[in-house]
Parts: sequence; structure tokens; C-alpha cells
Amino acid sequence: MLDSPLSRPPTPDPRPLLFLLLLLAACSGSHAGAERAVKAEMRPASGGVRVQTAGTFQPPLTVVWKSKLYAPLLAPPVVENGMVYLPMPDHRIYTVDLRTGVQAAFSKVGGVAQAAPVLKAGVLFLALSGRADRDQTGLLAVDLQRNRTRWQRPLPVGWSSPVLVDDTLYIGAEDNALYALDTETGDTRWRFLTKAPVRSSPAVAYGLVFVGSDDDHLYALDAEVGTLRWSFRTGGSIPAAPVVADSAVYVGSYDRTLSCLDAATGRLRWRWTTDGSLYGSPVVKEGRVFIGSNDRTLSCVDAATGTLRWRYATNGVIRGTPLLVGSVLYVGSSDKRLYALDTASGRLLWQYETGGSITVSPVVVDGLLLVGSEDRYVYAFTGAAQ
Repeated sequence: MLDSPLSRPPTPDPRPLLFLLLLLAACSGSHAGAERAVKAEMRPASGGVRVQTAGTFQPPLTVVWKSKLYAPLLAPPVVENGMVYLPMPDHRIYTVDLRTGVQAAFSKVGGVAQAAPVLKAGVLFLALSGRADRDQTGLLAVDLQRNRTRWQRPLPVGWSSPVLVDDTLYIGAEDNALYALDTETGDTRWRFLTKAPVRSSPAVAYGLVFVGSDDDHLYALDAEVGTLRWSFRTGGSIPAAPVVADSAVYVGSYDRTLSCLDAATGRLRWRWTTDGSLYGSPVVKEGRVFIGSNDRTLSCVDAATGTLRWRYATNGVIRGTPLLVGSVLYVGSSDKRLYALDTASGRLLWQYETGGSITVSPVVVDGLLLVGSEDRYVYAFTGAAQ
């Protein structure tokens, strides 16, 4: 196993390399005061729903390398061409070689990323936030080959991750709006106004954009023109992206409830309630919904009826979205452990303890499972030989 510590940041590499920035993202109580306190303390899971359906990645896993970071990694890592790209609070972007774990400083940016970026055709779309008196803020489109900004929009972006569909980018903002932007120019195609900040990342399916707001509503909008098709009121803020599967929309909220809605009409099909707030997106596959909760459990719910199939209890809250790889579900917990569970039964297959809370989703890239911990390490695992 390789252990690659970070020394003092070297001079950023001037070569025109690709760079990619990921978010700094990091909720419970039935009373309004408790909910407001949670919102101020915790950020919603973001980075999207990560489902690895092709191939297998079987436990037990083995650590290949771990690389110590400048600060804790609080978002799923992003990989491009064998390099892992990580932003740190010092406004620098660091790279970690996917094969060896060797780390280096790459570039410096003027703001803080709180939401996962998106990459398409060599252009990185990146939301930066921070203090207006010292940080660069807004939405950027960066040409990676030329290493220059193609356009910049001074939007009050925050926790919402951008979503790209063809030549349109959808993103929520702190000014209570969801924006649809032209990817070539950054011009606004349409803007839909809610009654509170939009910190949920949107989901796009069936010609509709689904997005939650801090006004306790899930909205379904026409993807082309932004007109309202329907809205659904939950009992609390919606911090994470809804998930669309098999003509249904699944959305969790701070009211501790997972709701299943008809995607076309917004009609409620069923509700399922946990003992803690939900601030991560669920994963839906083959008639089952998997979701973590502030009550320290990961649950499997029947997608058609909302009936609980199984529940696995950890010793900490689950903030990130689970990663589904074949018949194995990987999920991190604030109890410092990464768990591998059997999707059919919830049986524990394997676990690994790090030195800090795991608050984000793991990812599988090029035969490696990557996960960050608040112990300031990013870990790379390989699966068992098949």
C-alpha cells in the first residue's frame, strides 16, 4: 500500500493539463427551530446519484493507496484521464495519480466550490461561491485544453450541482431560482422562481426538470421553456437531488419522509418515514429504493409500495448517496466506516474503518473504488479477484 502525504503546496504546474473541480459539500428535528439549526450546520449531499451497473466490484476490498490531503475531502472525487482532481480550502486544485496515489498541486482558483462540476466536450462548468469581498463567485465555463475561462456568470450559486442535457445547463441558486443556461454563451434561456433558495441539484427526465427548494416543494418544469407542470409540497426542505426511475420520482426531505410521486402528474403514490432527516439522494434499481438517513440506518424500500424490505444500522449518520455496483451496495457513515452490503438481504459483506467520518459517496473508476474521509485521506481500493 502506498501512502502519499502532502507537503507544502508546490508551484502550480503551468502545463495545459485538464483540471476538474468538485464540490465542498458536507440534518434533523421535527421543530422549525431545530431544522434551521441543522440547515446552518450541515450541507446536503451532492455530486449526483452514482450507480455502477456494469460489471462487478466484489468485497473484500484491499487498500492500494491512500493520499493525505490539505483538508478533509467532503465530496466524491472526480477523475479524468487517470488523474483525480481535488479542490482544497486554500483555493488550490490538487491532483492525485489514480495509479500511484502521488499527489501534487495543479492550479489555483479564486473561489470555493460547494457543488460538483460537470464536464462536457472539454469544457468544465463550475460553480464557485464564497465571500464577495475576497472570493471569486459565480458560474464558470472553462476550456480545459486552453486553460482559460470561456464565459462567466455572476449567479449566486451555492450547493446545487449543475446538470447538462445537450446544450442546456440547469442549476439552482441562492436567489430562489432554477436557471437554464446556454452552454456556449452562458446566456439565460429561462429562469423559474421559487420562494426559497434552491440547493437541490436538478434531475432531468421525460422532458421535465425536477428540482427541490427550501420552500418545501418539489417542482416539475418543462425542460424547454421552464413552465410549471406540477408541484408537490413536502413537510420540509429538499436538500438533495430527486431521482427519476420507471415513471416515478423519489424525493427525500428534512421532514424524515421519502415520497414517491408519479413523474407525469405529481400524484403521490406512497410515503415512507424514517426516524431521521434525509439529506442524501436515494438509489433506485430493479424495484428497490436504497437510502441513508440521519437515524444512522441504510434502508431498502419496495419501489412500488413503499414497504420496508430491510434495514441495516450503522453507528453514525449516513449523509452520502450509496453506490450500487452489481449486487453490492457501498455506503459510508459518520462512524468512520465504509460498508459493503448485500442488496437482496442487507447482510454485511465487508467493512473498513478510516480515521474520520465518511460523509460522501464512494465512486468506482478504472477498477478502483475511491472514497474520502474526514481524516484528510482519500482511499483507493481494489476488489476481490474473480
